Amino acid sequence: MTTGYLKPLPKPTDTDKPYWDGLKNHQLLIQFCATCSTYQWYPRAICSTCTASTLEFRPVSPSGEVFTFTTQHHATGSKFDAELPFATVVVELRELPSIRVVGLFVGDPAAVRIGLAVEGEYRDVSEDVSLLVFRASKESAE
Repeated sequence: MTTGYLKPLPKPTDTDKPYWDGLKNHQLLIQFCATCSTYQWYPRAICSTCTASTLEFRPVSPSGEVFTFTTQHHATGSKFDAELPFATVVVELRELPSIRVVGLFVGDPAAVRIGLAVEGEYRDVSEDVSLLVFRASKESAE
């Protein structure tokens, strides 16, 4: 576990707490509607497809490909400035192409490109919080 993490931490709500609990257990959990069999992201109180409240969280693989990204080069006075440059990626999940999740890219930000195959990793940043980050998958290096 990383100690001394000084960046902002998430404040889970009742709706998204299962997601954060999953990350803490090194598992990516995505919300699923048992009524219409649809996955949805971000977590909500009702299904965005059929408005049912029969929602549960199901584990999925954190692998996918970069749908889009941005690279931060300039200091803004934030607690992230020490890590410049860094890339934030939007990843389309391989297992659920309709779902896209966001995370920091671990590695050389210059290597990020749309379509890059990535694998999710879990970074324990405090006793209570783990974050999902992404790095280029081994298949990208081949």
